Amino acid sequence: MIKIAIKYAVPSANDFWNDFRKNLQNSKPMRYSFLVLLVFWVTALISQNPNPSITGDNMLCPEGTGVVSTQTFDTYQWKRRYFGSANTELLQGENSQTLVMDYFNYAGSYVSVTVSLNGASATSAEFFVDGYMFLPLFVISEGDYLIGPEGEFLICPGDSVLFTLGNSASVNIQWLRDGEPIPGANQLQLAVYQPGVYSVFASPEVCPNYVQMFGMDLVVQFCPVGVAKKHIVDLKIYPNPAQSFISVSGFQSDAIMVYRIIDLNGRTIITSTLTSGATAKIETGMLSKGIYMLIVDDHPPVKFIKD
Repeated sequence: MIKIAIKYAVPSANDFWNDFRKNLQNSKPMRYSFLVLLVFWVTALISQNPNPSITGDNMLCPEGTGVVSTQTFDTYQWKRRYFGSANTELLQGENSQTLVMDYFNYAGSYVSVTVSLNGASATSAEFFVDGYMFLPLFVISEGDYLIGPEGEFLICPGDSVLFTLGNSASVNIQWLRDGEPIPGANQLQLAVYQPGVYSVFASPEVCPNYVQMFGMDLVVQFCPVGVAKKHIVDLKIYPNPAQSFISVSGFQSDAIMVYRIIDLNGRTIITSTLTSGATAKIETGMLSKGIYMLIVDDHPPVKFIKD
């Protein structure tokens, strides 16, 4: 009913009240009809004055965008006022019902819109647009290692470093070694057994498209030669390439030792123990073809090929 009433010409206030006073003298049904017209007339007057409001994104991600909009009117002019400033500026070319905002230009600002409808104009209340800020990534290190003269991590045979990603970044995690992504290394922690230059990137959960890169290299090196335990003299592997097994020699004395077979990505494939003697035998038939490293206790890794 209101939409139909708006289509009719709205009389001036004087004309309306003159007609209203004359018709009050008529029948009761006529008086009721004019009361209904009065409601329509007031509603029509109010509806001709636009009352814009703004809805949409009020938090922006770094390197991201957001959108705000208002109701349907004849014309639009968006404006912006930065936080802490008294100056409101017209946004040139922003004359549609929606406004697309980027982080750099809109985070920490107030936006408003001036609209017109049937010749009447009005300006909305200001809408504050904020933006997320994140601390840089950091990495916590723990494990058995030494620190070299230039800050590098030194791992002796049998040692390892455990890197743990800190801060709020918890999605899209990818650890890298020598600039290349490590397959499957997408967790908060990374156990490192191999030398290399490690790094990591990740995204905050609230802004998954914003990628943060760890700002420094994590250099891991093997500790200097000569720190092997006394029960290993010169570790050797044969046959190499291997098929179903490898024989390991070079032990000085009998002992029960832990060994690991790792691939070139630093992933541990086999962990077990062996009893050293003149020669120890390790089954390798379950390994896929490729290059592996054998680490026995704290002896430097020895490379072998599974054929």
